[in-house]
Amino acid sequence: MVAEPVREMTTIVTEFVTGAPAGLSDRQVLHEAMVRVARYVVERRDLLIALRTVAQQSSHLKASQVAVRTDVEPDVAALLDARHPDGEPGQWRAPAAGRLHHRGVPGVV
Repeated sequence: MVAEPVREMTTIVTEFVTGAPAGLSDRQVLHEAMVRVARYVVERRDLLIALRTVAQQSSHLKASQVAVRTDVEPDVAALLDARHPDGEPGQWRAPAAGRLHHRGVPGVV
């Protein structure tokens, strides 16, 4: 139950990036995906606050970090690259810090 919102937010991002109109720039795609995640959070604010309280009070959940998805950024980077089949592969990367970066454009995201 605690990790379900994280899975749902991940799905919001990956589904939008995958199905985004070709005319949108990657920046626009990421922006819209984050707007959709923000909308999800606002609509479920009370539930997410309650789940955060539970997670903070549970030593098991703190230790397992069940709601942390550090594996998602490389997937999103690959989805963004896939939007440009004729472009140079690997333009997007997700370093260990967990933030997406566009090669050659520091601070793009």
